[in-house]
Amino acid sequence: MLGSSGSFLVPILDKSKQQRIPIQAIFISLIILAGVFLTQVEHANAVPITSVLLCILPLLLSAIAYPLGNRKMMQVVNSELNTFQRILGMTIASMPFWLINNG
Repeated sequence: MLGSSGSFLVPILDKSKQQRIPIQAIFISLIILAGVFLTQVEHANAVPITSVLLCILPLLLSAIAYPLGNRKMMQVVNSELNTFQRILGMTIASMPFWLINNG
């Protein structure tokens, strides 16, 4: 799912080029997601809905926030930084949110 959410962001972030959402990548991600769902469906009755929401909502937020930050970072630095440097930059930039959350 994380890979496909980044694919959804391509047309939004790159307005200068007419890029389309890669359907094959979305389809593969949906197959993987369906497999995960099928392996966990038997445990669905034992888990309260609040626990499910407390797990799924942060996961969905991160599935959008990381690809958005990564692609935006690539645009800002003009591909001058490697992957580790971009991740470090995003981590440092997110530290105020960590402090607010823990403070």
